[in-house]
Amino acid sequence: MQTTTTTSQQTNLQAQLEAEIANGHVLGDKFQQVKAEDRVLLNALPLMFWLKDKENRILRTNTLGAQTVDLTIEAIEGKSTYDLYPLEDARKYHLDDLEVINTGQAKRNIIETYQDSQGARKWVKTDKIPYRDDLGNIVGVIVFTEDVSELKQAEEKIRESEFRYRQIVETAREGIVLVDEDFRITYVNRQMAEILGYEPEEMLYQFITNFTDDTGKALFQTKLKQCKQGIKEQYDFKFQHKNGSAVWTLISATPFYDDEGRFSGSLGMITDITPRKHIEHALQTSLRREALKRHITELLSQSFDFELILRQAVNIIGEYFKVDRCLIKQYAKENSTVLIKILGQYLASPEIQPVEEPFIPHQKSKEIPYFLKQKPLSSQVYLKASSSQDFPDYVKTYREKYQIQAALILEIFYRGKPYGQLVLHQCKNRAWTNEEIVLLKEITTNLGDALCQIELYEAEKQAKELAETASQRKSLFVSNMSHEFRTPLNAIIGFSEMLEKGYAGELTEKQAKYINNISTSGHHLLTMVNDLLDLAKIEAGRLEIFPQSLLPAPLIQETLTLFQNLATEKDIAIGYEIEPGMTEIQADPARLRQIFYNLISNAIKFNRPGGRISIRLYRSPDKQWNLCDITDTGIGIPMAQISKLFQEFYQLDQTASRQHEGTGLGLAITKHLVQLHGGQIWVKSEKNVGSTFTFSLPVNPKTHHATSTSA
Repeated sequence: MQTTTTTSQQTNLQAQLEAEIANGHVLGDKFQQVKAEDRVLLNALPLMFWLKDKENRILRTNTLGAQTVDLTIEAIEGKSTYDLYPLEDARKYHLDDLEVINTGQAKRNIIETYQDSQGARKWVKTDKIPYRDDLGNIVGVIVFTEDVSELKQAEEKIRESEFRYRQIVETAREGIVLVDEDFRITYVNRQMAEILGYEPEEMLYQFITNFTDDTGKALFQTKLKQCKQGIKEQYDFKFQHKNGSAVWTLISATPFYDDEGRFSGSLGMITDITPRKHIEHALQTSLRREALKRHITELLSQSFDFELILRQAVNIIGEYFKVDRCLIKQYAKENSTVLIKILGQYLASPEIQPVEEPFIPHQKSKEIPYFLKQKPLSSQVYLKASSSQDFPDYVKTYREKYQIQAALILEIFYRGKPYGQLVLHQCKNRAWTNEEIVLLKEITTNLGDALCQIELYEAEKQAKELAETASQRKSLFVSNMSHEFRTPLNAIIGFSEMLEKGYAGELTEKQAKYINNISTSGHHLLTMVNDLLDLAKIEAGRLEIFPQSLLPAPLIQETLTLFQNLATEKDIAIGYEIEPGMTEIQADPARLRQIFYNLISNAIKFNRPGGRISIRLYRSPDKQWNLCDITDTGIGIPMAQISKLFQEFYQLDQTASRQHEGTGLGLAITKHLVQLHGGQIWVKSEKNVGSTFTFSLPVNPKTHHATSTSA
């Protein structure tokens, strides 16, 4: 509080002194009074105080004044300025004093320098006021001086800082632009000007919107409004270069305000991203192009109706290339007239008029349509209506009718011959790029290839239908013949067995041998007929199974009984093992017996004298499958033949002198029967060591649907 009072008194004292001097009052006695009574206040002034006469003698000073020259007040008073300061500084001070004395006008805010007692340069701000005697005559000058060295040093630092910042701004890689509240450019650095191809002076004081197109102007207006609302933003923006080309930039806009908080403009940091945009555009174009090609490819693979494909393709192509009209046409002849049939048509909007058939007026048969005369055939471009190109009258009429300003025609070739056309229309001027033409050529090539594939598919389809018909007829024939064979065979087998048992009397040894051969051959032939009949049913999809719960042990024993004599003759031991707990399994009894019969028959047939056959029935570790291994110690199977083992009519020994009989159907039929049960069959074998055939049947057939019976 004391400090505030003292400062107020100091200010009042200075104001009082200045007022009295300004009013022409003489300070003589009054100043003596001030000196006597208010010396403390005068010394407490935050200013240096000097009173000088016309001869430049110092009559009065205060503590701050004395300190500047490192003397006492008493030592200073009576001396001249030349006694206290260097000659150059003293002369300057004296000249200013004389100007005030001679003109009678005060001088204020004079910035002066002086050298203190330590040799340091100081800055002061000085007010000089005329000093008058009692008669109003100017007899001297009063000086109030304030040390502003710190302020001047700060200003110097600011100027240095401004210079550095200006250097940074001018050499920055980014463009920098300042706009006022009306978005007029108040500052632009050289980099920004170079980005747009101008000199900085050409851009200064112009509206920022002058450097973009209409679309950019609209976007800029929106962004500048947001800037006025105090929103800082970063966004991509397209400027227009002085040469008319597009310049893509990244703008970081920051609003700024005056001391009263009013919006006063915006600072924009501008980065040229044109190369990046070109890369992005190229990448997007490539991705869109690949997506189009993939879409067309998927379309071609999803259907074999070529006209349907073309109707869908024309829409995809029209939307991708953003044309007003897109057509796919097919060449046709009607009597002696060349026509073009429209297979598909895309229209960008309801306002676009559809092209009506026929596309080309009737021509004589020897004339080729005008469009096909153009070279190259794949790129006929319509020009503007004012073009001097010599079009036939019907083409001019066609252009006018459908408002075509630009068109691109590409031929679709089929087996090297023109099939039709892919046509793109634009109702305004358009330049077709090489990339567009190359892409469209690729599409038309794919369409032509698809037409060939569809033709091949149709041919294969017809061939397949013929083959299926032939197979069905073969199966029907085999089925019918099998039934026809079984009737006499059953009679032959039955009568031969009756003869063997002596129902027609005693047989000689020779007769018994012949009858046994007849019975054995009959059984063998019946087995072959039954296999053929089963195969015919499988191929016709009419072989069915009827699973039920059954005991595996009796079924295996029953099957082994059939091979007892044969196994004894070849000295082959057969044994079986059933995992404890497997009292029942789910299977068709007749078909499971047939599976065991075929596999055990093969194991005996390809085994060695004195060999062994083991049958093992067990559950899989997950308890979901019943598994059966039939292992022999026979000749084994070469690795190269295992993959063919389950094919119809395939036999391991295919030489003319083979030792093992058979049709080659047993394993193929076995595989089908296992698959019908919902299981699988496979084999492991080593040559001259033996083989193990394993098949699986589901424990719960309801959760395992029967698979296809195709081999």
